[in-house]
Amino acid sequence: MSQVMSHAMSLEHRLRRRFIALLASALLLPAGAQAQDADAPSAQVPTADAEAMQILIRADEIRFPRDSFQAEIAVRNLSAGGENDERKFRVLSRGNESTIVLSTEPASERGQALLMRGRDLWIFMPSVSQPVRLSLSQRLTGQVSNGDLARANFAGDYNPKDRVSREAALNLQVKKLQSLKQGGNKVMITSGNQYAVPYADFVTDMNLDARAVNIIDEQVPFYTMALHGLVNYSGGAINLADDEKENILKSAESGAGLYFTYIAEKTSVLQDGKYTRYYACNYDDWKKDTLSLYNKFNETFEGTYDKAIDKHEKIAEGVYKTTFEGGKAVVVNYNYSNYQYNGQEIAARDFAAVKGGEE
Repeated sequence: MSQVMSHAMSLEHRLRRRFIALLASALLLPAGAQAQDADAPSAQVPTADAEAMQILIRADEIRFPRDSFQAEIAVRNLSAGGENDERKFRVLSRGNESTIVLSTEPASERGQALLMRGRDLWIFMPSVSQPVRLSLSQRLTGQVSNGDLARANFAGDYNPKDRVSREAALNLQVKKLQSLKQGGNKVMITSGNQYAVPYADFVTDMNLDARAVNIIDEQVPFYTMALHGLVNYSGGAINLADDEKENILKSAESGAGLYFTYIAEKTSVLQDGKYTRYYACNYDDWKKDTLSLYNKFNETFEGTYDKAIDKHEKIAEGVYKTTFEGGKAVVVNYNYSNYQYNGQEIAARDFAAVKGGEE
């Protein structure tokens, strides 16, 4: 076995042990681990079924016409016991790039909405103050993913010549990641799926906010606690965030690095185009603020990025403390008023390294 394979397996085992330890320390109920061999890729169909492809194209034209439209969709999940779970949605769409999916049934989920722009997706929930960014592949209900309702291109996504299961696709991606690492390449990935993390040098766009479920009272950053010190990671791009300050504070609380998206061109060229979400990306506009923020993070988190997170705790309403291996701690104040910690003042909507790991 190559050094890359050994390193990846070792890292995966360390992640698993650390995550299990975190769960146990939080006194959560143990969850059974599941392992499953991936399916081998299916044999390819010798010739493309042109008639079937035309059916898919016509289905796309009806399901996602170029003009604006509205559709009522019912999703029924059937279980082995014969019990049915039905959910209903109203889809408002303009083409295949801009869609709103409203939950209409059951009544307990009314008011929830999915918003898709391009390949970016957010969920809005009445009980949560901020929208939560989601993946198109994340399951919405049963075997139906967010993208199945918000965006689907049957003719482009399903090719009769290349049928492959999800597990087989995962295997192919892992093999490609292994090949890249064996070639001495640096690998940056988005989101940080477990199978890909052992081969990554940096993970961007990691979801640092766990408030995607209505019943959550408090959130604990288990995933980032498991990864910290093993793999470098960041949340979404600071300058593309809906709430820039909230993104910065969450990055500090999670021990994450910083991530920006830049363009060299003046942002006026994006006006009234398909890429208006990058309107705040001009490098010259962000250069000064970026340098200042990087300097503050480097000073505050010096010596911690290769260390594990030993403890994450809420010490007051809107105030959280993250303690790293070796004892260095950072306090994050989400409130709009200053907070006193052991005689040290933490400014409103700010963070700071604190003296001593314990109060």
